[in-house]
Amino acid sequence: MVFIPGGEFSMGSLDPVATEMYCGGDEPMNDARPIHRVSVDAFFMDATEVTNQEFDLLRQSHRLPNRGRTQTNP
Repeated sequence: MVFIPGGEFSMGSLDPVATEMYCGGDEPMNDARPIHRVSVDAFFMDATEVTNQEFDLLRQSHRLPNRGRTQTNP
C-alpha cells in the first residue's frame, strides 16, 4: 500500500463541451461547471494494479464475502 497525502485541487471546466476533455470526450459535461475547489482526505492505495478477476480469485481463496458484486455490477 502507498500513502497518498490529502490536499486540495481545482475540479471542473470552463467549457463543458470542449472536445479536448479527457474524461468527457466530446460529450457535454454540464455538471463540470463551475470550476470549484475540492478537498480530499489522505488515503492508502495499492501499489500494484489488480483486476476484478484477480481480486475475485483472492476473495474466493480466503473465503471473503462477495459484498454485492454481481455479473452486472462488477
